[in-house]
Amino acid sequence: GIGTSSPIGKLDVSDGSNPLSIDSSTYNEIQSYNRPLLLNRQGNNVGIGTSSPSAPLAVMSSTSESVPAAGAASSHLAVGKFDQYGTMIGTLGSGNGYIQQQRFDGTAATYNLLLQPNGGNVGIGTSSPTFSAGSGLVIDHTVSTLSLQNGSGYSQAFDLLKAGDDGYIINRDAGNLRLYTNDTERLRIDSSGNVLVGTTVSRPAEFAHPKGISFRGD
Repeated sequence: GIGTSSPIGKLDVSDGSNPLSIDSSTYNEIQSYNRPLLLNRQGNNVGIGTSSPSAPLAVMSSTSESVPAAGAASSHLAVGKFDQYGTMIGTLGSGNGYIQQQRFDGTAATYNLLLQPNGGNVGIGTSSPTFSAGSGLVIDHTVSTLSLQNGSGYSQAFDLLKAGDDGYIINRDAGNLRLYTNDTERLRIDSSGNVLVGTTVSRPAEFAHPKGISFRGD
């Protein structure tokens, strides 16, 4: 002990009431009692798993080929409640990264991940996501796409796309495109290109729409 006659660990440094303990009896550990433990307070980087950290905190490890299963604890960084559950962050061998909210104590359970729960925009492809009013998600690229998929891949996706001056609403599957208000279907474009207003049944062209309204292809 340094500054103490009753060291807690193998090596204790104390000012009399706030010891710093280094011990290896069970684990290799450093413990600061009664006040925070500061690392590199004057600057420079901290590395875990690396001898050349390139960021204020760099956590490096071997990569895996797939996202860890629910309940597994094999990500690069976990932030949460002790060794039970929390946010897992990691990088795959492909270079892709992931953020997953789940348990990592062997119990296969997942939880919600909140983005900006107190407000503010989310940007993809932009460092300044802005709206004319309100807040939300901004996707900014030469061709910007929001793709909704059901597990069948891109060929059957529903896409909202912006390219140049044009905007697109695309159902890539052989299904319907439906417009609802008040939780009721008002308009449908079926997989054959028929436009149905106020009905869900395709009829001959002369009965498919009110007089005075025409659709290309009639």
